[in-house]
Amino acid sequence: MATYEKVEHELEVVKQKLNDVERKLNRLENLRSRTETPRWNGELAHLERKEESLEAEKKVWNEQVAFLQRKLTEFTQLGNDFVTRALGT
Repeated sequence: MATYEKVEHELEVVKQKLNDVERKLNRLENLRSRTETPRWNGELAHLERKEESLEAEKKVWNEQVAFLQRKLTEFTQLGNDFVTRALGT
């Protein structure tokens, strides 16, 4: 049962990190919509590079969430106990 709780805790941590990345992406989008003047072009290029890195980070965290959710459901699937495996049914 401790492993299940550990995986569940890891899932919550990863979901929080994913939410943080999504919040940063939203802030970048808001900044982009406000930076239509030429003086912000340099800053906009920097923010676009930052957005690309955040998108990549978001993808990694989405994959991590999916992995942990699969691990979490492994513990709760029916027929995944010793007797079932021992009997091969």
